[in-house]
Amino acid sequence: LFLDADDRLAPDALARLEKALAARPDLAAIAIDWEGDIRDPWKMLDAPVTGPEAIVRQAAVEAFPLAMSQQFVISRAFLVRTGLKQLVGIAHEDEEFLPRVVYPAQSFVATHLPIYLYRIRPGSITTATKARHVEALATVMKSHLEFFAAAKCEPSVARAWARTWLTMFFYAFFHPRYSAATPAARTRAALRSLFADGAAAFDRLLEFASRPRRILAAFVKFSAKTGVLWPTRLLFRLFYTLTK
Repeated sequence: LFLDADDRLAPDALARLEKALAARPDLAAIAIDWEGDIRDPWKMLDAPVTGPEAIVRQAAVEAFPLAMSQQFVISRAFLVRTGLKQLVGIAHEDEEFLPRVVYPAQSFVATHLPIYLYRIRPGSITTATKARHVEALATVMKSHLEFFAAAKCEPSVARAWARTWLTMFFYAFFHPRYSAATPAARTRAALRSLFADGAAAFDRLLEFASRPRRILAAFVKFSAKTGVLWPTRLLFRLFYTLTK
């Protein structure tokens, strides 16, 4: 577990983890005590599963997965075997890393232990502004699409990723709370970056998406191509109002 000066482990965390890790899984998930709110994004898992099984089961009940590196204890042997590393130098590296670290796991265990105590510092990037790092999030989505093409996964996993990745992407770019705070020029530039090589990779993912997400995605592609944001922002405002 990698901690900075403001993050803490529960006092008995390592002792409680020892038993949970006895079987030496590739990946073990812990719960996050988020300022008193217990967040357990893998609460639906009650037995060890493979990475693809974990992805499918989570997406069935949670469209917006928590993407924090702190939620995982990762086997060093697994990292060596797969050569997995986080991307360096981008914001939202957790979101980019999440599918790449979960998918190849042969054994995934959810401990449900709320032993990571998360605190938000005043003035942190989480609280200082509502503007999103859309440039970094475009990089994350491009990485996801490349990974999706290379993984050649089962349709059930593809549908799960279409649900969760598009939910995260739409929310970050077009939720009214964030789109109003993010300069339009940055959003346009990020969309141009995402679709710089065309929409073919994006469209392959959309083949596994629900009809509402495909409709929303069509408007996103329109804004990326034309630079006109207001119709897409208006549609998403209606969408988030209706689905609140």
